[in-house]
Amino acid sequence: MLRSLVGSEMCIRDRSTGSRARILMGKASKSRRRKPRHQNPTGLPSRSAVLAEHAEHQANATDLTPEQRKDKLRAQFPLIARLDSEDPETREQGCHDVAALVCDDANLASTLARVVTSDLARIASSAGSHPERIAAVGALRNLSLHGHQVCDDMVRSGLVGTCITLLSQASEQIAGYTEPPPQLDHEHRFVCLMVEHLSSTLTHLSEASENAAMQLTAAGSVVPALFSALCSPACPLVAQRAAAQALVVLTDDSVTAQTQVANCGQAAEEFAATTLQCEGADVQLRMLLATLLFNTQGVRVSLPTLHPLLTAVLTPNVASALPTLLKGVKGDTGAAAEGLVVQQPSDNIQEWWAQLRAQNLVLEVLTNSAVFLEGDQEEDPECDWELMDSLEEEALHTHLNSANAMQTAALTELSGFLELVLPKLEIPAAECIQLGQTNQSVAAMVVALWGLVRKAVALVGNLVGGVTAQNQSAPFFVCWGKLRSLLTQTTPQPVVGQVVSGLAAVLRQAQSVGVGNELAAAKALEDPVLAAAESIAMSDQSEAADRAAALSLLGMAGQASPDSPLAERAAHTLLLALESGDPNLMVGAEALNGLFDLFGDDVANSQLYAAGQVQGKLVKLLPGWKKHVRDHASQADPAVLEGAQEAALNLKRFIQYKAAH
Repeated sequence: MLRSLVGSEMCIRDRSTGSRARILMGKASKSRRRKPRHQNPTGLPSRSAVLAEHAEHQANATDLTPEQRKDKLRAQFPLIARLDSEDPETREQGCHDVAALVCDDANLASTLARVVTSDLARIASSAGSHPERIAAVGALRNLSLHGHQVCDDMVRSGLVGTCITLLSQASEQIAGYTEPPPQLDHEHRFVCLMVEHLSSTLTHLSEASENAAMQLTAAGSVVPALFSALCSPACPLVAQRAAAQALVVLTDDSVTAQTQVANCGQAAEEFAATTLQCEGADVQLRMLLATLLFNTQGVRVSLPTLHPLLTAVLTPNVASALPTLLKGVKGDTGAAAEGLVVQQPSDNIQEWWAQLRAQNLVLEVLTNSAVFLEGDQEEDPECDWELMDSLEEEALHTHLNSANAMQTAALTELSGFLELVLPKLEIPAAECIQLGQTNQSVAAMVVALWGLVRKAVALVGNLVGGVTAQNQSAPFFVCWGKLRSLLTQTTPQPVVGQVVSGLAAVLRQAQSVGVGNELAAAKALEDPVLAAAESIAMSDQSEAADRAAALSLLGMAGQASPDSPLAERAAHTLLLALESGDPNLMVGAEALNGLFDLFGDDVANSQLYAAGQVQGKLVKLLPGWKKHVRDHASQADPAVLEGAQEAALNLKRFIQYKAAH
């Protein structure tokens, strides 16, 4: 969100979505999508050419001292010199200039971060005027938006210690107000802006830099300061949201930060409980506190408390409401089309955005809960291995079933949310998509709806794991139909990739409860599902996780429809993916696993195996796959590497087994 502020405020850019969780809060981030390879009609250098030139320049350049680097950048950007001016207004303008320069330019932020961070921190910490201090912190906030490299440079410049000190001071000041001032109070306004900007900066730093997160939690004062500001009756809503967001990120997977929250005292606990239960409280703040409760108390404890809130937030259908909301809205013209005039959205549209952001947060909380429970079922980090080793087989099964009983019950309870999540699998209305082509504000709303669809699809893939009733096919057909309906010409490719992943999860669970063949018998696995899986599997523009899910879906589909044209197409694509030599080992390993599923039976697909000469192809592929794994081992994630090595071993055994049978 980009907003232009007047006077002592500045150009600030902030995230429009919640923090990264297991989807967006940092649990399992996906690798970056590769840039599409298009011809270059402009004649401008390609991004790869620019990066290559930059790398060559860096290799040939002599090392510069910090002062030399600063002098060089001053010559290139004279405005940086304003940060050293003796005039407060000039320094303030310099901070505004830096904030505007780096607002939407990650490359420039990377260039300036190591040079200006210390200057901005010095201005923010000085006893100077309030406007220049706010401007400095705002510029730091804009810099921190641009990923781990920029944030690491900022951390190396000593920013974390400065932020901790400033936040403690601002928190102490705002806690001194028993109520909001009855009239304009410049000191109060200054403190509120400091809390807002510092909280957002700490959020971005801890999301992008593990070093920053460790320093912030080790300090011991950041979590109490954030909670103190959050609970202050004089803290405005925008600053409360920023503080709550920072707490969510800091407590995500950090036992130290979670303990610090628990030690914040009765007042903090009462504030959180009261706000969560208050229907009139801001829904985004309530959802952030709900996420914080999940982080600190776990899903099994927090879910009963959060269930009414999550249900209430998910109920409105924001996609269906959009066409009515946009009646009478026209395309941008004149100055508005050029971005020179920013029109203030109506109250109804602002309320729509608030509902959509809140629903995004609900989907994140539920996804985190499902992933957490699935992880508990797969692996217990506190497992007593000596005890399990001493148990007889029957006793061992009893022990494991008892340990997983609570997790399974909670996951089954979560699956009840499917009824509320499935309506989110809705394509934005055609008239909204068309209007978005000429209206930037509407285009942003359509993009946001597609983002909501992606999160809902991912959640369906998680929740379906709680549908465990044997031989009950209805829930799977409903989920499959909703997901399949998203496979249209207008659906963006990233959404298609997510849909294919969701379909793979549904089919996998359907097979586990004995109804996968019913989906195959109803021809549910055929086009457009099969075509979408083939397309995603072979697209280097799709994320590796989505490609792997597509390959898994193909293997299961061919297994459920043996000796059919569908199985033949699936086998063809799996072999193509394996032969492509994709540098991401996850893709090749999943292609092999798909082939094992497809041809694992001695009878089913045996004719296809022989007719396609699959045995000979696999024999030729084996040494190449082993070499491929060795060549990419150093760059692979340990879990991915382990899966690739296991696939290589299974391939050798699979070839031997097929040769003997």
